[in-house]
Amino acid sequence: HSQYTLSQCLRKQNKLAEAIKLITACLEIRKQSFPPLHPLVASAVGELGRCFKQAGRLEEAEEHFREELEIERQSLQEKHPHIATTLYNLGLCLKKRRKNREAEKLLREAVNIRSLSLSKNHPRKISALTLWAECLINIGNYA
Repeated sequence: HSQYTLSQCLRKQNKLAEAIKLITACLEIRKQSFPPLHPLVASAVGELGRCFKQAGRLEEAEEHFREELEIERQSLQEKHPHIATTLYNLGLCLKKRRKNREAEKLLREAVNIRSLSLSKNHPRKISALTLWAECLINIGNYA
């Protein structure tokens, strides 16, 4: 667990090469220690995706967010807040890669999940709504 926390701190300090190395090692340990669909495996995969996203390595980030989402969809309840966060991260990554139609669908789902548990003015809900609206505008769907 300490490797995971340290990798988050390194990412937040923009020490991405160090963070990627550490979270990769953490992920390997978690894959050896837990079943493949364990939420702790998903969280390490997602942290690696966040490191790649921050480094501008969007293709790799997308790959990791998709893997994280696949694990979460099989191991968590359908409307779990972690799924909303992963949908948001994947949607943001896809939007940056100009895959607005796919991003829009994922962000719509993130907004729906966040609407179940967050107040209407919660920053995470507003950020998902804003990003979703930007995708709708980018694909020309204003309705």
